[in-house]
Amino acid sequence: MTGPGIIHSQAQQGVVSTGGEATGAGGSVQRSTGLTDFRYYFSQDGSVQYGIQQSYQLFYLSLFATPAAGGSVEAEGNYIAGQEVSLSAIPGEGYEFINWSDEDNFFVIGEASFDYIMPTQNVAFTANFNDLNDELPVYSTLFITLNNHHLGSILPAEGFYKLMPGQQITLTATPMEGVIFINWTDGEGNVVSKDPAFVYTLSKGSNTLRANFGNPMAVPLNGYAAILLMILAMGLIIIHGNKIA
Repeated sequence: MTGPGIIHSQAQQGVVSTGGEATGAGGSVQRSTGLTDFRYYFSQDGSVQYGIQQSYQLFYLSLFATPAAGGSVEAEGNYIAGQEVSLSAIPGEGYEFINWSDEDNFFVIGEASFDYIMPTQNVAFTANFNDLNDELPVYSTLFITLNNHHLGSILPAEGFYKLMPGQQITLTATPMEGVIFINWTDGEGNVVSKDPAFVYTLSKGSNTLRANFGNPMAVPLNGYAAILLMILAMGLIIIHGNKIA
C-alpha cells in the first residue's frame, strides 16, 4: 500500500521521430514536435529516445466501521485528486447501516453506497451501524421539510434521516427568485436559526426542522418600520383632511 500524499512519476518512452533526428550519443538531437516535457534516454545501440514525464500525487481515503463488528467497508486506498471513487458499507449479520460521517462527525450521506470525488487531501469516512439486537436504536431521527415547495428548496432533500446523537449536519435553504428565506423552525415552531445555511447538532430522539420561505411584501415589519409607516399614514390623513376642509 502506498502512503498518503506520495508523488509518482511515470515515463512514456518512444524513439524520436517526427520533427527530429537521432544520430547517436555524440550527434545532434532536435526536439520532436509537440513534446513539451521530456527527457532523453540512450539505448545500448546509441539511438536517442525521449520520455514524457508524467507526475501525479496520490491521496489516501481511510474508511472505518463503527462498531467494528457492525459491518465492512470497501474502497479504502490511494487515489488521484478528481478521481471518482465508489464507496460501499456492508452491514454484518444482525446490524443495519445508519449513515456515513466524516472525521469531524459531520453527516455525509445516508446511502450505504455512493460515489465520491477525491479532493486534494487525505480523507477519512466512517460507516455507522446499529445493532438490531439492542432494545433501543443508537441513532436518532431528523425530519427535514419546508413550508412551501414552490417557494424554495433545501439540502439535504426533504425526508427522514438517521443520525447519531451529537452528530452534526449542514442544512441549506435556497429561496426561489422573488422569494425570501425567513428562518428555520423546530417541530414546535420555535426559531432555530435565521441563517439559510447553518450547522445543526442532533439531539436524542426525534428532531424536526422546517425551512420557511415567504413573499417579501408579506413579511412582518419590525417595530421601527411599523412606527414610521404609521406616522407617514397619519400625516397623509391630516394633509388630506385639511384639503377637504
